Amino acid sequence: MENLEGEKTIRTDEYLNIVGKLNEAQRIALSDSSPLQIIEYAEPSEKPESSKSKIIALLAGIVAAGILALLLIVLSLLDNRVTSVERFNTLTPLSLLGTLRTYKDAQEKDLSQVFEHPTQKEHEQLFREDVRQIRYQIEHSGAKKILFTSLQPQTGKTFLIVALAYALSVMHKRILIVDTNLKNNSLTVLANKVLADNLLFSGLADVPADAETLTRIWELDENIHIIGNQGGNFSPAELLAGRNFNTLLNRTAEQYDYVFLEAPNMNEFTDTKELTVFADKIIAVFTVNSNIGAKDKNGIQFLKQLNDKFLGAVLNRMNDPV
Repeated sequence: MENLEGEKTIRTDEYLNIVGKLNEAQRIALSDSSPLQIIEYAEPSEKPESSKSKIIALLAGIVAAGILALLLIVLSLLDNRVTSVERFNTLTPLSLLGTLRTYKDAQEKDLSQVFEHPTQKEHEQLFREDVRQIRYQIEHSGAKKILFTSLQPQTGKTFLIVALAYALSVMHKRILIVDTNLKNNSLTVLANKVLADNLLFSGLADVPADAETLTRIWELDENIHIIGNQGGNFSPAELLAGRNFNTLLNRTAEQYDYVFLEAPNMNEFTDTKELTVFADKIIAVFTVNSNIGAKDKNGIQFLKQLNDKFLGAVLNRMNDPV
């Protein structure tokens, strides 16, 4: 029993000694000489902290959508393509005379049959109505001599001229087509295919001044006649210098209801500006997906300055994919 009491006394002394050391250590820790201080004793959380991953994901999505929207706005401002009538009106100050769909059977079918023997095919009906709308505008313009031009090459001027000629022919109108596109005489080539046994005009320089002696005009149709050219690097002003071309046009206009002339693209050639004096009205042909660049803007400004002499623009290939 005495041994147990002695053991208890020893253990009590050891405990008190340890507690004393602990208190001394705490005192030193809380003294001014120690840089470490206990500000607040930690307490365990009653429940786990909620995850913010959903909120972070939502915010990230909103930021990404905002960046994408900003990028689309920037791209739309940099995109100068004519993709629709609305885009044409936004990108140019020119009035729109009409639109023209692509006629997908143009290579397989004589274009004259579209108007002389109309079918119920939907694409053909839509195409006819497009041409009729433009025809109506021409009929009510009071113009007889009309120059067709474009800012860029390969816009479909020749196709439009021939389609309009056939659309007017079924109304018993007489049309003279003068191929004044010396850089790409596709109208001359077209007539040559129709009348392969005839040599076309040896150039506009050989056009006689007297309309009554115009015997070398070839028929595309009973009411449609074509004067062709050999092409070349001359400009109209150079080729027609000293010749009564305007007098010729005025006299032939008395025999025809309409005289159509075609000019090469304005971005590369000055022919349109030189041929403007021979025309009553000018029509410019644009295509869907064409890009309006710096050169185009110069041509647009010239057309705008024509005022009432500019009849309007035609937006071609409207059903082509954008």
